Amino acid sequence: MIGQGSFGTVISAEQREEKTSNTVPVAIKKTALSDVGSGQEAWQQGALRNIRELRILRLLAGHPNVVHLKGAYTDGEERTMAAVYFVFEHLCKDSVLHIPVGQHVEPLQLKCVASLMQQLLCALAALHSVGVLHRDVKPDNILFDEEGRVKLLDFGMARLSYGDGPGNFPGKLNGDVKDDIQALKVEPLGESEQIQRTLTRNVTTPCYRAPEIVLGSQKYGSGIDVWAAGVIFAQLLCRCIANEEPSNFKLSAQEIFGYREGASTKDILTSQFALTGSPRQETIERWRTEGLLKRRSIRKLLCGVEQANLEKDGRADMPCSEHTLREVLPSSLRQTLAAELLHEMLCPDADRRCTAENALQHRDGTGRRAGGLPLSKSILGAGFQHGG
Repeated sequence: MIGQGSFGTVISAEQREEKTSNTVPVAIKKTALSDVGSGQEAWQQGALRNIRELRILRLLAGHPNVVHLKGAYTDGEERTMAAVYFVFEHLCKDSVLHIPVGQHVEPLQLKCVASLMQQLLCALAALHSVGVLHRDVKPDNILFDEEGRVKLLDFGMARLSYGDGPGNFPGKLNGDVKDDIQALKVEPLGESEQIQRTLTRNVTTPCYRAPEIVLGSQKYGSGIDVWAAGVIFAQLLCRCIANEEPSNFKLSAQEIFGYREGASTKDILTSQFALTGSPRQETIERWRTEGLLKRRSIRKLLCGVEQANLEKDGRADMPCSEHTLREVLPSSLRQTLAAELLHEMLCPDADRRCTAENALQHRDGTGRRAGGLPLSKSILGAGFQHGG
C-alpha cells in the first residue's frame, strides 16, 4: 500500500501494455462509493464525486505537470458496484518537501526551488484557466515522475470555482465519460454544469488554508490554491540556506506561521497577519457582508485592524509579532524577487493575491513561461527513487 486518505486507498501494481506486452508500474486508487448499508443517497453522492474527479482528470489529460490517468474501472455492474478504481502513472515516493539531498536535511539550490514552483504553478494555471479549483494543494499531493517532473495529484476535492472561472463546465462530455456515467446509473451532472453558488467550508489541509478559508467562507476562488502554493514556496525557500546553520531551518508550515496545536481561528489569523500584513478595509467589509465575523473574538481582532487602517489610510501591519514574512526567510533571500513573489502569493486580500498565471510571469518580467522543465536527478540527489 502506498497511502490512504479520506476517500480511498492507493496501492502499487503492474499493468501489462497491450502493444508490447511489457509490464509497467502503476498506482491504483480505490474509492468506495459509500459505506456498507449507508443507503442510496450516500451511494449516489459517492458516484457523483468519482464522476467529477474523472471528468476533471480527463479535462487536464496530457498536461505535463498533472498526474496521468491511465484508466478507470468499477468492481461490478449497475447498483451492485461498491468502488471505483483509478489507475494512474506510478510516481516517486518523495514529495516536494522531502527531496533527498544526501543523508541529512541539507540546503536546496535556488534553481531547484524555482523549477519546482514553476511546474506547480503551471499545473495550477491550467486548472484555473478552465475554472477548476484543486482545494487540497499540499506537499503530499505534489510528487515526481521518474524523470524528475513535478506532478500535481489527488483531485478528489477539486471543484468548479465560485466566481473566477467560466460559467459552465468547459467543453462537452466526450463519449467515454458519458459511458462512465451510464455505467454508474446516476443522473449526469450535465454538459453545461452551473457553478455552485456556495462551496464547501474548511477545505484544504489546515496549515495551508488562506484567511478566507480559515474564516469559513463559501465564496472563494482560485486564490486559495495560490495561497497554499505560497506556503509551500515559503517552506522551500527556507531550505535555501546560504551561510546559515542547518539548525535554523523552519521546514513546517506550523513553524513558519507560529501555529500551535489546537489554535483558534483568531490565533491563526493573528499569526497570518503578523507575517503577511493585515487585510485591507474592502476585504474586511466583504467578510462582514458574507457573515464571517460573527464571533466576538474575530470582530475584536479586525476592529483593531480597521482602526489601524483608518490611522494609516492603507494596509497596516499587525503589531502581533516582530517577525515579518521576509524575516522568516534566509537572510540571503530577503531582498530578492523570490521574496517579492512570496508576498504577492500570500496576500491576505484574495482579490489582490496574484494568480498562478501572473506568478509564472514574475520570474524575469518578460512574460515568458519558464515552467514545465523537469529537475535533473543530480539536483534531486541519489535518494531519488520510486515508492512502493
